[in-house]
Amino acid sequence: MATGSAVDTMVTLEGTGQPYALDTFSGAITPITTFVRRGGTVTVRVSLARDASTVIALSDAPRPFAAARPGNSVVSTTADSSALVGGSLVVRAAAAGTYQTTLSSGSRVRSVIGSVPAVLDLTGQAWQLDAEDWTPTNPYGTVGAAGSETTKVPVSVALTSLKAWPDIPELANASGVGTYTTTVTLPASWDATHGATLDLGRVTDTFTLAVNGQTVAVDQISAQADVGNLLHAGSNTIVVRVATTLGNRLFALDAAVRNRGVVQEYGLVGPVVLTPYRQAVVWRAR
Repeated sequence: MATGSAVDTMVTLEGTGQPYALDTFSGAITPITTFVRRGGTVTVRVSLARDASTVIALSDAPRPFAAARPGNSVVSTTADSSALVGGSLVVRAAAAGTYQTTLSSGSRVRSVIGSVPAVLDLTGQAWQLDAEDWTPTNPYGTVGAAGSETTKVPVSVALTSLKAWPDIPELANASGVGTYTTTVTLPASWDATHGATLDLGRVTDTFTLAVNGQTVAVDQISAQADVGNLLHAGSNTIVVRVATTLGNRLFALDAAVRNRGVVQEYGLVGPVVLTPYRQAVVWRAR
């Protein structure tokens, strides 16, 4: 499903199988761990950013899609969410507290989540932007193969806060590719019970994300990803690579384009927010 506004609702599907979420951006297939099975239906919670989409499948097979099927599930929890981690069911919360969870086996589990690091807004910190400004090698309007030849001019900017390319003098009329790099320092207490989600905010146009050298599959619509398994105590490096359209360069070269008065807000604009959470095991496979 996809809509023009954010969605947070319960969806009931016909069938009795284990529900799985199919990520159409990354191809990942993961079991949904919180759901209610009632009669011939399965009810799951669906939370989507504006214009985002998801695919949910039900299967009775022991290992459908080569994905593990948990031996238990969460019917309800006062925590923020649940997940399957290494064969164990965990609940996650972005705030310290005591959380109650009911499992499909009938068990009720009380989990105490300790202190959670504060939310980190990375928008206003130092970012290194290494860009390529794509310009025509030959005079604009050249036809044939020569007209497609491109010169890629390197531009490096030390940003003290994220802003769109038109607001950066060195990239005011640029189109091309930009790589943003920053670091975030996490406390020494950060361990395997910690994790975090990263929200990149507004990014124009397409982009990739890497954390500590590991590529992260990230939804191009919501610009959000769970990066918990890639973070560690101390310094962590975040790299976002953004590719733009050629619109702003054409704005500078072509009067017809310029007369439309449309300048695109290229780049990583944010707000970029890292939201830590902690998790507690509520069921282990035997």
